[in-house]
Amino acid sequence: MRPAPLLLAAALAAALLPSAAGAAEPARLAIEELGSERISVDAAIPGPSAGDRTVFRGPIRLADGTGGTVAGVTTVVRTAGDLAPDGVAVTFLAYDLGGGDTIVLAGTGPAATDGLPPVGTVVTRAVLGGTGRFSGTRGELVSTVGADGTWANELTLHGIGDPVVRTLEVVVPMASAPGAPPPTPIEPGETGTDWFPLTIGGGPAGRGAATLTGVGGALVPDDPMRSLLCLVSLVLGDGDRLFLAGFTPMLAGDPGVRRPTTPLAIIGGTGRFDGARGEDVVTFRPDGSLHALRIVGVGAGSAPAGSAWPGEGLELATVENDPAEIELGGGAGTSLGDLWTWTSRTEIVGKTGGTSVGLLTNVARDADSVHRLGLAFYEDPTGTLVVASLDPYPAPGAPLTVGSVRLRAAVGGTGAYRGAAGAVEIARAGDDRFDYIFTFVRPGA
Repeated sequence: MRPAPLLLAAALAAALLPSAAGAAEPARLAIEELGSERISVDAAIPGPSAGDRTVFRGPIRLADGTGGTVAGVTTVVRTAGDLAPDGVAVTFLAYDLGGGDTIVLAGTGPAATDGLPPVGTVVTRAVLGGTGRFSGTRGELVSTVGADGTWANELTLHGIGDPVVRTLEVVVPMASAPGAPPPTPIEPGETGTDWFPLTIGGGPAGRGAATLTGVGGALVPDDPMRSLLCLVSLVLGDGDRLFLAGFTPMLAGDPGVRRPTTPLAIIGGTGRFDGARGEDVVTFRPDGSLHALRIVGVGAGSAPAGSAWPGEGLELATVENDPAEIELGGGAGTSLGDLWTWTSRTEIVGKTGGTSVGLLTNVARDADSVHRLGLAFYEDPTGTLVVASLDPYPAPGAPLTVGSVRLRAAVGGTGAYRGAAGAVEIARAGDDRFDYIFTFVRPGA
């Protein structure tokens, strides 16, 4: 299907209001979207189906008159069915407010052919992190779709101004280095993946993975940059991972040339980096990219005073798991860029049940497994938890063997889980059952 441009206008709430009560109190941010162009792209199956994407990008304006850019991608996870009567889609987006200030968000909502929910729909999305003035922030965005195509929104932010407590340098070799494949341009609406080596502080080696979606270029004709919206995982040791997200720009016409620096938000981690947040200031050099990681809050191994939730944990199990592989590359679900999605019912210890939704992308494969990177959303009547993961899966076959255990990162939430961060331990207890233990802290009050 040929991409079809559409127009969207939206409004967020009021100006950024610093809290008079200190860092523990939330701040409010108002942004007005001035009209985003949208491009819808069919997945492998013609017509509305799981895997369909809508990318959007456009100018924004703050209450003080300054501007910036919003860009994102909405991916259909399920069309209407028993576990999702209205269908369900995942939206991943970022605001670029200029001067290195960005905010990254994600959430779920009803599936729609153009990625825009019906009028009157209330959508709540989690703030996963930010950079610059918003480094280390978490929170939520509550939006109501208006009849005139606008949105009435309120953005609530925690953790602004928390001090940097740990730094780390990671070097990623240039893609054009000897033996490495050349970079490939990613057009608006297209997606790509990356799987790359890295070194940590000039010492031990690690790996990194990324998913990239084109959200620039033709969407904004007067913008010379072909911008990408990315989700990244850095594997820094056994069980130690950092998850990052945000914009990474690429010059149109020359995929090997990037801006000198671009920041990414640290949105979470596992192992030594449980609950990490902060920013990754990336500098592109002739020999590769230097990632200067500035970690705040619990990523250093201790939580800010007053940030811990009472009862620090949550136990749940998913049942009636409904997974699906979406083959985009003709490789029986094992091609790079193929999607793996699921919707499930959940049972929560001490609470009512809920649902879970996941969207993973194949980013690498080896002799006996496929590595998948993505986000999952666990919702109950009180709110939603967002989880990031990078894991190997049997290729092809069941996602996890019975009894296996994996660690993932809680990277944000809404409602009762607003600002959640921490660790997630997952064990497969049966063919259709996975047991989860969340241990988290929440920045701010």
